[in-house]
Amino acid sequence: MYMEVGAFHPRYRPGRDHRSWNQQHNSWPQTRYVKSEDDFLDFVRRWSPDRLVCCGLNPRPRIYQNRWGYARPAREGEVDLSHALLVDLDPVEDAHPDSAALERCLGRAEEFFQDLGLALPGHGYSGRGLHLLARYEPIPVRDYPDMKPRVALFSQDLQAGLDDLLESVGLQLDSSPGLRRLVKVYGTAKPGGTLSRLGQSLPAEDPRLREYLLGLQPQPADSAARPNREGKRRPVAEIHPTGNLPDWFLQSMIEPRIRALWEGRGKPGGTDRSRSGYDFSLLRELIRRGHDDPGELATILALRPEGAVRRSGKGAQYLAQTVRNARLSQ
Repeated sequence: MYMEVGAFHPRYRPGRDHRSWNQQHNSWPQTRYVKSEDDFLDFVRRWSPDRLVCCGLNPRPRIYQNRWGYARPAREGEVDLSHALLVDLDPVEDAHPDSAALERCLGRAEEFFQDLGLALPGHGYSGRGLHLLARYEPIPVRDYPDMKPRVALFSQDLQAGLDDLLESVGLQLDSSPGLRRLVKVYGTAKPGGTLSRLGQSLPAEDPRLREYLLGLQPQPADSAARPNREGKRRPVAEIHPTGNLPDWFLQSMIEPRIRALWEGRGKPGGTDRSRSGYDFSLLRELIRRGHDDPGELATILALRPEGAVRRSGKGAQYLAQTVRNARLSQ
């Protein structure tokens, strides 16, 4: 297996019409495949002073070359193992989130992982934004050819849990979670940019994350998961509220834990005490007690007075994602 590394000049101009420009300014992208730490460090030292230097998130099975014999980037279908997940939260245009805002997003994201029963992710700072990093035992893409939409679905669900916070601090989810993805090498910066850094050492492989990803059921490419003409994702599942609160739930409201979560109180400091955080915790508690009918759970969320549906205007997409994630987290 190889690691793909790349170096990208800020003055590079794509297209055949700019061949002479790129030749004159020595701005062609550089791609290499390395196997050793020494080779990796040599590449970074050589190119990082005046280029953006990146490395592949997942390993490459071999060296890929163009018709002239030069190394070229691997294509999406040429990556045959998935063993790492990166969620990239970037500032929206003209936004400048401070370190406190990034830490709030990190805390909410860690709560999302905890609620799913997953190990806490590692994290890094891309310069202006935040990276969440997690690893799992390699998954062969030949056995699971839908790994890209599975990883994308996980990222979208995380975004749904952070939407209100992301909007308030000016961050957005990078929408390119492909298996061939390159990530900026920590400790480097694009020319004129802010140095990226790793917030902590990378976490160990989490077997629960592997199981969780393989339990996801992404929609077929030609169905509900495809964006519509306005660029909005359609609902990920058909989960319909049943209308009224179930009788068993009304009876369970006498229990202090259920009533507190229903009313949006009682979670300790340092946990996700947002409306969506209480929604998710309430569903997990109900499922632990044996109630896992999707329609009934969606009804409870839709009718919770302090929930994200009533208070934040969340709709069918949010209900489907929250119910599915709560059921998968058990």
